[in-house]
Amino acid sequence: MSNTNFFYVKISCPKEVDELNFYHLLKKLSKGVLEQHTLYNIPNNLHLAKNGDIIIIQIGGDSSNKKKYLKQNIITKYDNYKNGIHAIGFIKNINKDQKEVNINIIGLKSSISKSDLYYFPQFINNLGGTTKGIPNQAGLYELEYSIGLSLIDYLNLNNLLPSEVEELNELNSKNKLYEIAYKNFQSKFSNKKTTNDLIEKLPKKSVEPIKRKPLIDIKNKFIDWINKEDNYKKSYDGLVTELVLDFWNKAYFNNQLFMIDMENLAQSISKIESLILYSDNSEWINYSQATSKGAPMAVLGKNNYLRFLYELSNEIKSNNSLLNQQLAPQIFKSENFKKACEISGLNYPPQLISRYIASLATKPFVLLSGLSGSGKTKIAEAFAKWICESEKQYALVPVGADWTNREPLLGYPNALKDNEYVKPDNDALDLLMRAENDESRPYFLILDEMNLSHVERYFADFLSTMESKNDIPLHKIENEIKNIPKRLKLPPNVFIVGTVNIDETTYMFSPKVLDRANTIEFRVKNKDILSFLKEPNDVDLDSLKGLGSSMGSNFVDIATKKENYELTEKQQHEVYKFFKELQKSGAEFGYRTAFEISKLIFKLEEFGLNSEDDKIDVAIMQKLLPKLHGSRTKLSRTLKPLAEYCLKNVDDDFEDNYFNNFDKIDFEKDVNIKYKLSFEKIMRMYKNAVENGFASYAEA
Repeated sequence: MSNTNFFYVKISCPKEVDELNFYHLLKKLSKGVLEQHTLYNIPNNLHLAKNGDIIIIQIGGDSSNKKKYLKQNIITKYDNYKNGIHAIGFIKNINKDQKEVNINIIGLKSSISKSDLYYFPQFINNLGGTTKGIPNQAGLYELEYSIGLSLIDYLNLNNLLPSEVEELNELNSKNKLYEIAYKNFQSKFSNKKTTNDLIEKLPKKSVEPIKRKPLIDIKNKFIDWINKEDNYKKSYDGLVTELVLDFWNKAYFNNQLFMIDMENLAQSISKIESLILYSDNSEWINYSQATSKGAPMAVLGKNNYLRFLYELSNEIKSNNSLLNQQLAPQIFKSENFKKACEISGLNYPPQLISRYIASLATKPFVLLSGLSGSGKTKIAEAFAKWICESEKQYALVPVGADWTNREPLLGYPNALKDNEYVKPDNDALDLLMRAENDESRPYFLILDEMNLSHVERYFADFLSTMESKNDIPLHKIENEIKNIPKRLKLPPNVFIVGTVNIDETTYMFSPKVLDRANTIEFRVKNKDILSFLKEPNDVDLDSLKGLGSSMGSNFVDIATKKENYELTEKQQHEVYKFFKELQKSGAEFGYRTAFEISKLIFKLEEFGLNSEDDKIDVAIMQKLLPKLHGSRTKLSRTLKPLAEYCLKNVDDDFEDNYFNNFDKIDFEKDVNIKYKLSFEKIMRMYKNAVENGFASYAEA
């Protein structure tokens, strides 16, 4: 297909609801297979096209027409219709006299809009053309070959084709232009000298580590403002979204664009105005001019974003009560963190992020186990940096191999000076004291390589107070010169995250520790490492700093509020089945674990995991399986029935299909596996037990 040309055509919804050619087109696109169709009223460029050329179909036009039309001509797939690229086709025959093109066409799983391509202005600019009053479609517009290939990459990488299209196989196998453009764009803007220099020239704001700063993210308020009838402009469609604004903010403005100090509003607005209008910000100017003919600069300019800021300032000046309204914390949205991870170069599956956040909200003690270098510490750091306003709210503490008591975390009374308490070298104790005086904001204690020492020795006070809620006694000094309290509570807004590696230098966790934590396993799969090796990239955690800080208070509320965590009958039945089987090997769970399973399932749904099977699967994986360990004789009696519970159907060939066929199991695609995470873990543990005579959760 080396001589293949790419064309673009825009189809408009007809004004009359009884015009059926458009209906027949939508009907064909909804089937998800190649269908024949005729494009008519094509006024130009027919002489450039030939049989076999690829044609991209966008549907646009007035939304009110489509509402009437789609209401009259019902097609279920288009209940949530939106303008954009809806199909790709192949030219079969051209009738220049009749101005018609016969094509084979296949509808995409979902449409592609401007907002999906916000980081690829070259692509957006090549998709142009309007209907110019001609019924039903505009003329053919030739696309650059490289841009056409980029679209094929986009379809392929985002799995938008509902079935395989043989005509695209050659193109798909040879080109990665879209992927390269995306990675290059990320790389290009990870360290922007021009914008960094600009930031340096602006007034510095003082940072008070303890005192709460009245900073708020006004991005969503601006989106609401611009979508009001008096402010809305059709030309900004697809540009004023959270995704696009987050990208602009990170790529060109060092995350300074939407954070304002409500108590110093005039200074904040002046600073933002300088950022937007400063002539030396050439990267922003070049990007804006290359995208939708300068629309990004217009969106942020004096008639839009800056005008919004002035209006907000005037409102607050005329009504002081608005200040408190603006300072109200924002609702926590896990999707915002997922988007921020993607932009910073962190590539975690969405479900893994949901599991991590839900686990923190279930119990503020989470263990991250798995292969060294698989992203355990990075996700803990990333979330802490993202949701905290200040670096004083989190501490990364490497655990030492010589930690034999609590002193490395909590310090000790100085035996040589009666009135002095010696604090640990790290920030752990100070973090706990700051959190106790600031209970509305989250604090994070990240213990890196937590099992380099016996956890039960140095962490015993924490394990005890997690359940008893009693104070941790520190000393009995009457006039301690450093103002260290005699006793310290473990504040409910402190989230402790431990990373775990398993090798000859580390120790196993006892059931006491595992029972009190949610354990999340990190694994690197074949497709993940292959994808990374093609385009290795470093991550930019600093770009995450403070982006979710306005949601911090709400996250603490979510984690600490008491609710009804009652399980459904199906959930109760499934959990009870596992309890009975674990009981046979002495690994059953108690009331605490049962409660935390109920709460975890509730929180998983709260943070976007809606599949009933997936929620139960995560609960089994994180709360039940970690305590399993022992000899082959002990485990084989337990693991086989547990594996059966993870399947939808179990027949006489169960052992041959799975236990005797481990290396050929496709854990992701096997539709008979109901609880995929748990089943794969159980199978790995069984394999280890057979091969080594012993197995544990952490080592499988």
